[in-house]
Amino acid sequence: MRSIRSWVKDEQGQKSLVEREQRVLPNWRKQSDGSYIFFVRSDWKPVELEKGKAGILARSPEELLTFVDILIAAVREGQFDR
Repeated sequence: MRSIRSWVKDEQGQKSLVEREQRVLPNWRKQSDGSYIFFVRSDWKPVELEKGKAGILARSPEELLTFVDILIAAVREGQFDR
């Protein structure tokens, strides 16, 4: 869960800042063999990183972190802008 803040009008038209919790889904799943599948979501839907592939297979948590760093660099370079 994460906290988000938003402005809400009451019956008299007065705005007040309200803080509420929002559900956050993890970007990975652990498989039965101990490996991990990492995926990126946009609007709660997985983004295809390649045609027909929405996830990256990592054999260990360290490899998973390496893939995350590679994806961050690719996004900063604009490789996913199309």
